[in-house]
Amino acid sequence: MTYGSIKNSRGYWLLVSQDLSLRSKAKRKQAQEFKRILAADGFDAIQPSLYARFCASAEVCETHQSRICKIAPEFSKLTFVR
Repeated sequence: MTYGSIKNSRGYWLLVSQDLSLRSKAKRKQAQEFKRILAADGFDAIQPSLYARFCASAEVCETHQSRICKIAPEFSKLTFVR
């Protein structure tokens, strides 16, 4: 790979902002499990409720976004930015 191909390549940052209700012990446990899954999927915690991951293409971003929507607890409110 040459410098020109790296310079012209485009990537995306996928940001996930979460708002989880932590009023009960069971919901706190689900929130912790969700955070562990995000970390295992390559997301880095920028703040306690903000996670970021670099994606090489828009298709990869869509894949991760759909995966997160499937595993998120039903009481969570997620916001995606890319």
